[in-house]
Amino acid sequence: MRPVSILCLRFVLCLSIGTWHILTCAQSFSPSKPVKLIVSFAPGGSVDTSARFIAAALGEHWHQAVLVENKPGADGNIAADFVAKNNPDGSVLLITSNAITITPALNTLPFDPLSDLKPIVRVMSIPNFLVVHPSLPIYKVQDLIEYAKRQPSRLSFASSGTGTTPFMGMALLQSVSGIQMTHIPFKGSAPAVLATLSNQTQLMFGDLNSTMPHIRAGKFRALGVSGLQRSALASDIPTIAESGVSSLAGFETSTWIGVFGPKSMTRSLGQNIAQDISSVLKSNMIQEKIKTMGAQMNGEMTDDFGSFMRTDLERWSRLVKELEIKAGD
Repeated sequence: MRPVSILCLRFVLCLSIGTWHILTCAQSFSPSKPVKLIVSFAPGGSVDTSARFIAAALGEHWHQAVLVENKPGADGNIAADFVAKNNPDGSVLLITSNAITITPALNTLPFDPLSDLKPIVRVMSIPNFLVVHPSLPIYKVQDLIEYAKRQPSRLSFASSGTGTTPFMGMALLQSVSGIQMTHIPFKGSAPAVLATLSNQTQLMFGDLNSTMPHIRAGKFRALGVSGLQRSALASDIPTIAESGVSSLAGFETSTWIGVFGPKSMTRSLGQNIAQDISSVLKSNMIQEKIKTMGAQMNGEMTDDFGSFMRTDLERWSRLVKELEIKAGD
């Protein structure tokens, strides 16, 4: 009788347990040296926060150090260009946000995010809350649209700059609802929040951590959340898509975070790394961290993630052209 190989036994075991475990028995990435996870923004933001808990979990999973290295600048494109031109063996990975599909719509870049990077996995989305100053007679999205149409350009909105997700979300809202508002940019989300609290600007999009304390204190009035699902931490606030305004059906402008490799990384290696990241994200500890960020899990891998990126870039490019948005507006 021929001996049964360990590989065959493993395959039979996976089949006997079920389809889900066939996926988890897939080949894992086994790095032979420390892996660098390049973060496209400075320490402290949502991309950096997620990079650090993903790196720690992958380090345990791979039994190899995963080092977080911040390379901020140029809306995340310095880091992206660095990884695009690096070794495709999995030792250098990029974690970034949807700036990678917004910035190319506004600026000419030294690389093409669709062809020079290998999409590995879209990790999570962080929706923003549409808030107004409570002195305004605006209690729902429909009220906002009617008010803005009665008084064109009377309302001003704050953002942390042209090209950020909150800015693009407000641009999309204006486009699909046929209203006009004045953009007041600030250097960061904190001064944008302060401006709206003081009624210097009347509304803004902001993430859960920057807006929720003020919403609960009555200093902001929340009109809706920009994700397709309500936030688990604020389920009483409807999505903008639920507003009842027909033009806003399907409205979504969340900040998403994803992991990439260099363009010449093989498809199979990208799939193995994607599977490993998806596996560690299922831990209760990481699920709780994601929840406290106000985020929602995604999970598109490799080809599906690439298709999503292409659609996202096309969406922002159309909007920029339609509204004639310029970098620095």
